[in-house]
Amino acid sequence: MSVSSGISIIQNKRIELFRQKFAEKGLVRLFTQYELEYSLQKSNWAQHLGCRFAAKCAFFHAMKWDKWYDYMSVSIEHGTLGAPCMILSGQIDGFFRNSEYSAIHISMSHIKEYSIANILLT
Repeated sequence: MSVSSGISIIQNKRIELFRQKFAEKGLVRLFTQYELEYSLQKSNWAQHLGCRFAAKCAFFHAMKWDKWYDYMSVSIEHGTLGAPCMILSGQIDGFFRNSEYSAIHISMSHIKEYSIANILLT
């Protein structure tokens, strides 16, 4: 059985500054509609978006995908029990389906200043 992991941490202030600089036009290049609708309704929206961005980066690291980062082809949503799950589309979905991995395990956490995510591929 093959296993790979990736971890990423982000300073939430960077998400806030990105939104200030590029407004919603910038956010739609990094986050899916589901991610934006879920996160922007929260008072600590930057922490929620930070977790999702960190999870996407950690996934690309775990997949050893360094060609380009297509953030829109990865969406962090909620499963039936509320736990985060990753939905893939486009070229990265095909790459994952043809890989030696069959499952994506996500762990995310945040505090006021930082968001972190860990991805385990099995």
